[in-house]
This record gives sequence, structure tokens and C-alpha cells, in this order.
Amino acid sequence: MNRLLADVPLGRLETLGTDLNNPGSAGATLARIVSAVIGLLTVIAVVYFMINLITGATMIITAGGDKGKYSEARQKITYGFIGLVVTIAAIFILGLLAILLDIPTLLDISQIMNF
Repeated sequence: MNRLLADVPLGRLETLGTDLNNPGSAGATLARIVSAVIGLLTVIAVVYFMINLITGATMIITAGGDKGKYSEARQKITYGFIGLVVTIAAIFILGLLAILLDIPTLLDISQIMNF
């Protein structure tokens, strides 16, 4: 007799946020991975901003009165600052989503260290 895929019993299905307190569960592992990636990308964004700030400031110092070089350096610093603001805003939005989706360990620094 032919059985449809929909007729196969799958057992009890759980959502992502139901078993996050169990460190071995798939949801907790996913939350730790996402948390580690967010932490790493935040550090990369801050380092990138600092590099843009330092190189932009150096370009301003060495511009020697050339308005084109000064404008390019100022634009570089502005773009770096905008990137930093976007990164910080994204962290706050992810924190809000973690609260709304009941994933308390999404942005937990101690979870990153224990990974």
C-alpha cells in the first residue's frame, strides 16, 4: 500500500526556543553559534572603524591644503563612523529580537566564552 509523506508520524516537534536551557540541545547550540558570530563581527567592525579613523586622520594631516584629499579623508572617516553606528544599532535590534523570541542567551558574552 502506498503511503504519503504526510502520513508518516514524526513524533513530537518542538520550537527553537523551548529547550534553550539544555546546553546539548540544537537550539542552545544554534544560539551559541549565532552569539559567537555576532561577537566576532562586532570586533571586526570596531577594528575596521579604528583603521578608517587612523588612516583618515593621517590623510587629513598629509593633505597639505588640497581640498580633494581633505574631502576624501573626511568621507573615509564618515563612512567608518556610519558603519560603527549601523553595527551598534544591529546589536540593539538583535537584543530586542532575542527578548521577543525568548532566546535569552543570544547576546550573552559568557556563552561565547564557553563555546
